[in-house]
Amino acid sequence: MTEPFTSTPDLPQGEREPTWLERNRLALLALVPLLLLAGLATSFRYVTLYRPNEFTQPQKASGPGLNFHENFMSVGFGTQPRQYARNVTITLRSLKAGPEYQGEKAARGATLWVTELQFQAKPDVPLEGCHLALVDEQGEVYGDQSGKTGESSDVQRHCVPLDTPGPTFDFTGELREPSGAARPESWTVRRTVALPEGKRPRFVRVSWRPPHYGLIPLK
Repeated sequence: MTEPFTSTPDLPQGEREPTWLERNRLALLALVPLLLLAGLATSFRYVTLYRPNEFTQPQKASGPGLNFHENFMSVGFGTQPRQYARNVTITLRSLKAGPEYQGEKAARGATLWVTELQFQAKPDVPLEGCHLALVDEQGEVYGDQSGKTGESSDVQRHCVPLDTPGPTFDFTGELREPSGAARPESWTVRRTVALPEGKRPRFVRVSWRPPHYGLIPLK
């Protein structure tokens, strides 16, 4: 048994079949405000969530010295956040590769780089808790907490003198003045970073809190 043959009725003379765009123009027009709302939602997440919590705003030096500045809010529990300013001059004194530095060694397949930086800031500027990293020629970032064995007894972890760190924030977010001697206005810090063998650093990166970070180029 064969199926009955059907055909599309002929259009009246002078008329044509509407195109796909013509048939769906109302649905396509309805998509425009939806796409705008989706774009606004994405921009909101980028501006309010991603940018403040990621390192997205570099301050790049043209030479070995960088005048770093950022405004930031205190973070803690039980107090109203307050805004503070961080102003510090960071100068790259040297960057050398070696097998070992004061008890720290590079893990297998890595090279240890020793960074010497000079910091200059007023004694009341909060500077504890900085992060040091090296950026290679491909833009990869390597921090100073991995790729090493052993543990140094006096490598400074916070970019401030161990005995005179200056003001610090407590767990409530309050800035506390040091109980001992004031921090000097200039001091030297040495930190180590391990890079995979064959990788060479292009920048020294110093940061405290997102989104700002400093980049000092190598000579």
